[in-house]
Amino acid sequence: MSEQATAVPLEQLSHAELIEKARELGELAWEHNAQTEAARRLPDAVVDALLDSGLLRLATSRRMGGLEAHPLTLVEVGRELARGSAALGWLYGLSTGHQWYLSFTSERLQEEVRDSEPGLIVDSLVPAGRAEVVDGGYLLSGRWRFVSGVEWCSWAGLAFVPPGTDPPAPVVALVPAKELTIEDTWHVVGLRGTASNEVVVERVFVPSYRIFALARFAADNQPQGEVVEEGTVFKLPFMGMAAIHLCYTALGTAQRAIDEFSAWTKKRVRAYEHTAAQEAPYSQLTLADAVAKWDAAHALMLQYVRDMWEAAEAGRVVLSPETRARMFAQRAFIARTSAELTNQLFLDSGAMSLFETSAMQQLWRDANAASMHMVLGRGDALTSLGRNLMGLPGHHFA
Repeated sequence: MSEQATAVPLEQLSHAELIEKARELGELAWEHNAQTEAARRLPDAVVDALLDSGLLRLATSRRMGGLEAHPLTLVEVGRELARGSAALGWLYGLSTGHQWYLSFTSERLQEEVRDSEPGLIVDSLVPAGRAEVVDGGYLLSGRWRFVSGVEWCSWAGLAFVPPGTDPPAPVVALVPAKELTIEDTWHVVGLRGTASNEVVVERVFVPSYRIFALARFAADNQPQGEVVEEGTVFKLPFMGMAAIHLCYTALGTAQRAIDEFSAWTKKRVRAYEHTAAQEAPYSQLTLADAVAKWDAAHALMLQYVRDMWEAAEAGRVVLSPETRARMFAQRAFIARTSAELTNQLFLDSGAMSLFETSAMQQLWRDANAASMHMVLGRGDALTSLGRNLMGLPGHHFA
């Protein structure tokens, strides 16, 4: 992107220019890759660049200073960021999804997040902890795991089940970062740079206006705040919109794996035969197979978004169980295909890829880690779709 284009306000950039902006940021993160892995967190230079880029405002309402970008732009920006760094793509995806669902909460909470610095929302949506009902809200205590990006957040959404609810219906409490105790527990194989550490809170007061009835919203897609946003992006189904932001990290990582495999194979000399690896039929087959599978997964992601947008244009409706199950299966296919093609590229890269200095081994780890989230699980997704096709109820993550 030219210096002139870079100086243009984010609101005036085209879809292609936003993708290019993400590509440049991704390449910055790729240059800091070794530092990210060693520190188990994205370097400040990369996080600061993400915050300064404005890309985290893409899914925020215009009323709150965002762009309300088309979801095709949202996912393609995320894919390019993940192509540079799986951790960066993951952080962007989660944060963007959180900014989107924030638009369905109370006006006062939205204003508080908007006016905080840097305004980054993280969350842990597996209900945990315990809450005590008090005047005006709850006293919340407990421990939450997998809080990706908590090192840099302003707010954390922590899920819990309010006492006395029958059946149990999880809600999300938005808690300021200053109330969190972060414990460094993120010693993992993949997605190391996300710093997805644990948080602890002890009797933190959460006023009622900072509570979001997530389970109810996932079921009926109805806003809970005083203002109902009229933009089409805010009529998208909750699970369909929120979960697709977890798909493109594996997809972008697989794309980088294709790039790295191709570059490495073109200069690699096979031991004993002393022949160019690029001449080996199995290398050519592996690369072509990976590209075809990646193209299929990428095309499915784009079609998924187009179908979701078409449904939103028809109004704020609850999708049929079969449609939701099909979308769950599609997300699982995208993530698992990305991991599997990366696995094959790694296996056919030769023993030199075992060394920590090889990019292939990290891409292999990250692609698999990025496909393991519960809303991308192939077993639940395919059995859910199969049950729906047989006229039976499917999985609640659909």
